[in-house]
Amino acid sequence: MTSSSSTLPYGVDTMQKMIEVVKNAREAEFNLEHHVTGIARLLSRFAIWRFLYFHGQPHARLVSHQTVYNKPKHETSLLFTLFSITFFSVPRECLRDIKKLWTDDLVTATAWESFMDKKLKEWTDLIFPVMQA
Repeated sequence: MTSSSSTLPYGVDTMQKMIEVVKNAREAEFNLEHHVTGIARLLSRFAIWRFLYFHGQPHARLVSHQTVYNKPKHETSLLFTLFSITFFSVPRECLRDIKKLWTDDLVTATAWESFMDKKLKEWTDLIFPVMQA
C-alpha cells in the first residue's frame, strides 16, 4: 500500500474500510452468518488478486507495470508517428502512460483513478486559458 507502483488493487481508504469491517465483525456477537458471508467475499477478492498476480510463484508480478509474459513489443504505426510529431509527442506520451497502466490486460482501480485525475487536470489547464480569451 505504500509503493507508488503497488500491485494491490485497492487504495488506502478502501483497505482501511475493509479492516474496519473485519474488526466490527469480530466484535459483533449477533447475526454471525452475515458477518461470515461478508468476510468471505472480502477474502475472495484477495484470492482473485493473488491468482492474477501470481502470488508466491517464481515469476510473480512485483510491480504493477511489470509483465510476467514474454510478449513481443508492439511497434507504433507510421500514421501514429506522424500524429505524434504533429501534436508535439502528446499522443506518444499518452500511449506510454496507458501501456504502463494496462499491463497484461490488467488495470487496478487506483492506478486508473490517478491516471484519469492527471489527464483531467491537464485538460482543464489547457482549456481554461482558452475559455478566458
